[in-house]
Amino acid sequence: MVYTYGLGTHMNTDTTNGTAEDASILAGRVDYAIASNLNVYGSFFWADRSNVSGYGWGFMRPDTRYPYWGMVRWDDRNTLGNEPLPNPFRGAPNIPDPNLGYEIGAGMDWKLMENFVVNLSGSYWQPGKWFSYACVDKALPNWDRPEGGANFHWGVWPGRNISPVWGLEVKIVGDF
Repeated sequence: MVYTYGLGTHMNTDTTNGTAEDASILAGRVDYAIASNLNVYGSFFWADRSNVSGYGWGFMRPDTRYPYWGMVRWDDRNTLGNEPLPNPFRGAPNIPDPNLGYEIGAGMDWKLMENFVVNLSGSYWQPGKWFSYACVDKALPNWDRPEGGANFHWGVWPGRNISPVWGLEVKIVGDF
């Protein structure tokens, strides 16, 4: 939820890793050493937006001006390079639901030999209702032309549910 998606608002442009900003977070992790060379763990993460008044409907949308479709913040403070971005979402109502969702994870660290480790981690993230208001829905006609919010409530469909995201990371690390 944080590392890959930055809670929907903040990504480090150098590393493309997400950061947790403007969120109230409840998290925990439990580790269990099955053997001296094998550790398994489970984790839980819950997040709510701390300040819902700072984000309007349709806050996140693909940037169709460039060959890649990166996420763009559409607010008065946003710039891409030195070029100020237009704000077609001016006047959009605040997102009423602060829930960013929850993530459940599990993994293991297995040291097979000296200087040879296998790391496995998986997670299940269920985005919260905040994303239903913040993310435009490309299934709506003219989603890319909000014209002051007259088009489908700033390009979003608040009643939709966003599908969960599954993640799996396997690392085999050998030091020489």
